[in-house]
Amino acid sequence: APAADFGPCSHLRLAELRRQSLRGASFDGVDMRGALLDGADLRGASMRSAVMAGASARGARLEGAVMVSSSLSHANLSRASLRGADLTMAAGEGASFEAADLSDASLLVATLRRGLWAGADLQRAKLAHADLSHGDFRSADFRGAVLTDASFRSANVEAADFRGAIPFAAHAHRPALATCPRPLPAHCAPLSSASHARRRHRHAPGALGGGGRQSDRHRARHVPARRALTVKL
Repeated sequence: APAADFGPCSHLRLAELRRQSLRGASFDGVDMRGALLDGADLRGASMRSAVMAGASARGARLEGAVMVSSSLSHANLSRASLRGADLTMAAGEGASFEAADLSDASLLVATLRRGLWAGADLQRAKLAHADLSHGDFRSADFRGAVLTDASFRSANVEAADFRGAIPFAAHAHRPALATCPRPLPAHCAPLSSASHARRRHRHAPGALGGGGRQSDRHRARHVPARRALTVKL
């Protein structure tokens, strides 16, 4: 049977869709505020620009769902499976992703402030340029995630795992960033290629003068201050 297309519907506000099989269904642009989708099968569903404010999709299957530019204010997706889902440019405050599986998901340029992400699996997720400020990320798993220029301002990252994450700036013209009050482990903060080049220059045989020590004047002129992590705070 062909997948359901809810696009022509004016809205699905407060719709009762719990545990329904909606695999591959289209909800593009649909107003789904307050809808109940707990335990529903939404694998591969298209939810572009869907308005899901206050909706509940606890434990729902959303693997590979396309939720680009969706509105998720106070939506509850706790314990949902969003492996490989596309939440690029998704927006909203107070959404819950507690204990959700977002491995390999894309949240590029998403604006999801004050979210609840405790225990979430974000392994290999793409979070570049996302605004995740004021979120609760306790015990979240960011291993292998791409965090370039993501903002975690005032977020709680206690016991979060950042091993293998990529948090350094990709562009030299980015503004200076604050230093994280909970620094990531040293092995999670690789230097940019430019920093590596500067380090090689400082230790090259010809880079040292007079007795093997570099003069203060030379150091001040040629060694810029080390750039902070790109995780914005």
